[in-house]
Amino acid sequence: MQQVLMEIPGCEHFLRRNPALQKQVLRAIAIAETHRVNLFATNNPNQPVRRLHERKWVRIGEVLLSHIYDLILHYEQSANILDWTTNAIDNRPVGVFALEKSWKSRLARFLFAESEGCEPDSITLSIWSVHDQSPSTVVTLSWDADRHGEMRTDLERIVGQMKNPEKAVSKPDNQASADAYRINLDEIPEISV
Repeated sequence: MQQVLMEIPGCEHFLRRNPALQKQVLRAIAIAETHRVNLFATNNPNQPVRRLHERKWVRIGEVLLSHIYDLILHYEQSANILDWTTNAIDNRPVGVFALEKSWKSRLARFLFAESEGCEPDSITLSIWSVHDQSPSTVVTLSWDADRHGEMRTDLERIVGQMKNPEKAVSKPDNQASADAYRINLDEIPEISV
């Protein structure tokens, strides 16, 4: 989908040679229209600002985090991030919950809010599944200030652990329990090969 939207030469030829995939791309465009998303919108006052394949960076401590966005539709008061995948999406509640909690989707929404200065509540991430084995599907995930704060805390903790890895590993409270983790190589019998 991204290549089609970017109008990369050869996409039409490739799709003509893959009728099943072409059918899925057309279905994805139809699904987008039912969600009132014009994937081919030009940047005019009546349509969102459309940005393709855009990278965003955010520094957390001494670590620079980045994400490449397939398509961003930036409206006056909100933004919709579109992520294309060729994997099947489980759009049942359990699958949506897993997508909601995945690091990729959390990081994409967090970095976007931070780099764009957007209110977390104004951001959605729509994950579009387009492939030739099953119908195209879309799952849209929201974001909010509470989850944004939790993600910041998680990232700061992880970055802190990267700086001080010895603090990231829990150590036994006493020497006796510490000895339980030690391996005496002299006690391991040699094996003839």
